[in-house]
Amino acid sequence: MMRRFFRLFRQDLTLAFRNVMMPVLIFLIVMMTVTVRFVLPKEWEPVETYYFVDRTQDGLYEALLRQSGVDAKQFLRDEEALRRTVSKDGNSIGVLFTGPATHPRITIMHSERVSAQGINILKAALNAIVRRALGGAGIEEGTGIVEGTGIVGDTEVAGGAGTGGGTDISGSTEIAGTSEVTSHTSDGSSQEPSGESSPVRFLRPQAEPVAPNLTAVPGLLAFEVVVLGFMFVAVFIFQERHEGTIKAYRVSPGGTSAYVLSKTLVFVALGTLYGCGMLLSTMGLSVNYGVLIPLMALGVGLYTLAGISVASFFKDLSEWLLPGVLLLVLNMMPVISLMFPTFSPRWLTYIPSYPVTFAMSEVIFPSGKSVLPLVGALVAQSVAAYIICMFLTDRNLMREGRS
Repeated sequence: MMRRFFRLFRQDLTLAFRNVMMPVLIFLIVMMTVTVRFVLPKEWEPVETYYFVDRTQDGLYEALLRQSGVDAKQFLRDEEALRRTVSKDGNSIGVLFTGPATHPRITIMHSERVSAQGINILKAALNAIVRRALGGAGIEEGTGIVEGTGIVGDTEVAGGAGTGGGTDISGSTEIAGTSEVTSHTSDGSSQEPSGESSPVRFLRPQAEPVAPNLTAVPGLLAFEVVVLGFMFVAVFIFQERHEGTIKAYRVSPGGTSAYVLSKTLVFVALGTLYGCGMLLSTMGLSVNYGVLIPLMALGVGLYTLAGISVASFFKDLSEWLLPGVLLLVLNMMPVISLMFPTFSPRWLTYIPSYPVTFAMSEVIFPSGKSVLPLVGALVAQSVAAYIICMFLTDRNLMREGRS
């Protein structure tokens, strides 16, 4: 039994090399490396440009900003010019100072493209400027900072309480006094913190920050490496159908289990080699290969078994193409949870790529979470896939050889 299996395994591996699998894998490794290293940006944050208009008495805040090193080109003549500039450039932020110098009203104008982090940093900087203008005595009662979003074209859609209207305000924040912050949401409700500081306690050690371009690595491993067997094993099976190899194999003493295991192990070996090449070229030796290699092997094995099962229903690649692509698209849906961790509905966790994607992500970028539940789910899925694959291969491929 084992001798027949290893003979079939060598034949499948030789066929893989004859089908130019190795050059294809090397080309894919180079392409993935170039994508991660040079195409994907290392920083996602756009460059933001600030523009100012000071309508307070004597232009006090413009003078302070100029003393701080702000370029003269960033000061505009009036509010209309400010709104027009911000509406044309989605990465620009406009700041309008109005009212008396001792009780200024500051309106921040920006598009939805500007990050909340950048706006919060700007608010803190403006707070410091007001404090400096008041001689360090602190912001007096009545000083307000209002944030408005959604400026489209030349139409003002930004505003806030006391700014003369405006629509579609996603939120505004008014700062009054030296320590009170009142947040107003779009439905008009407000929240006022007590002003007491509370200690921050982390439930587990904080993870190291990850460069945005490297966050693509777990997804590439899951949706490039792991599905390798799903696609290429179908090509193998259709080639054997066309050449009559399956009919000849059925009358041999090989058996269904040797046929399934041979093809699965061939693509486990090729997929693991592909994954290690990609990891070495993108992450170097900084990851735990002792855990990642078994994870990749399990994932590739699972999808190779699924690929054999699906391919057994079709006679050639043209019949397989549409259902196969739809299944691959479904398989890629867990990437949504990888990009947006707050979106993780239960049905998404049942997709086979979910446990392997998040298990590899946790191993590559440790955050203190246990991967055992994910590995357990992956093992259970692999066992179920093997049982289903054995049944479908015997019914759809091996029985065909008897006719």
